[in-house]
Amino acid sequence: MAFTTGGLRPVRRSGSLKTLKCTVRESSRREFLKVAVPAVVAGWPAFGLAEDAPSTSLYDLTSTMGGEKIDLSKYRGKVALVVNVATYCVLTPQYEELTALYDKHASRGLEILAYPCNQFGNQEPGDYDDICKFARDQYGAKFSIFDKVNVNPPNVDDVYSFLKSTNPDSDKRIEWNFAKFLVDKDGKPVRRYKPGILPSMLEKDVAALLDEKPLPPRLIPKPQVNAL
Repeated sequence: MAFTTGGLRPVRRSGSLKTLKCTVRESSRREFLKVAVPAVVAGWPAFGLAEDAPSTSLYDLTSTMGGEKIDLSKYRGKVALVVNVATYCVLTPQYEELTALYDKHASRGLEILAYPCNQFGNQEPGDYDDICKFARDQYGAKFSIFDKVNVNPPNVDDVYSFLKSTNPDSDKRIEWNFAKFLVDKDGKPVRRYKPGILPSMLEKDVAALLDEKPLPPRLIPKPQVNAL
């Protein structure tokens, strides 16, 4: 009830304003539900409240090559050997065996994904063009070489966070240059190898995945001399 300034005569309020407010609220409620219900079902992505689900495949990730973003989904359906490489390392001659392995099995679906890294003794100081030129000119490498990354903290690249956390062998730090991860056609890491294990020692494992057969029993080959 309200009162006029000239007396105590009650003034009746119109119900139109109240009706309008209710109408607006009901309309807003309907619009909210149109968004909220699907959002709840889908895990709140419409509101930005869902955390990113952890990747279950290497091929869900991206890398960069010469500054260009590359969807690793392009390798889905292929077997990949992922290697952190360096130009000035005692293990650098492994490029030769990597090239031979790739040349032999690329037509069957093998990819070698090389990630330069400068975290071990500053043995990869060059830029992308320098690194690629060295690998191509000195070893005839035709496989994919990506931009330089960190494989250990700080600022570990997403690819290496994924590989270390999901392979069945070890989630420990990468020991040195030329550590290797073998990844199946679905993007799942199936084996991790120490840097001193030569690429030629992995051929039976690679062939098994290419043929979609079980991996052979793990052997403990003698690492390359002067290697970790």
